[in-house]
Formats: sequence, C-alpha cells, structure tokens
Amino acid sequence: MTYPWYLGETLVATAASHDLTAFTNLAKRNFEVIMNTHSQSATVKKLRLASLVSLISRAAYRAGG
Repeated sequence: MTYPWYLGETLVATAASHDLTAFTNLAKRNFEVIMNTHSQSATVKKLRLASLVSLISRAAYRAGG
C-alpha cells in the first residue's frame, strides 16, 4: 500500500520551507486519518503508518533537515 505521490511532495515542500508547525500538522493529520479509518484492519493500519513514517523520514532527508 502506497500513498499518493502528492503527499510525499507536500511533506518535502513543507520540510524544505522549515515550517515545523506546518510539517507537524500535516504529519499529525495523516496519522489521525489512518487511525480513524474503522474499515481497515489493524495490520493495514500498521502498514499505512510504516509508509507514513517512511515518507516523513524521506521528506526530512530530501529537505536537508
């Protein structure tokens, strides 16, 4: 399961702008969407969280932070 390409790009752009509040809010909002999706199993939620963590890490790396 992968995220849409634009989420990764949005995370990178937000990280590159060095706006920690916006970056944190974007990550938090995506985390809340994952956790509040009641139609998915716990395993799928874990996979989506792992993907989100990967996107956040790559965004910080690509932004030089």
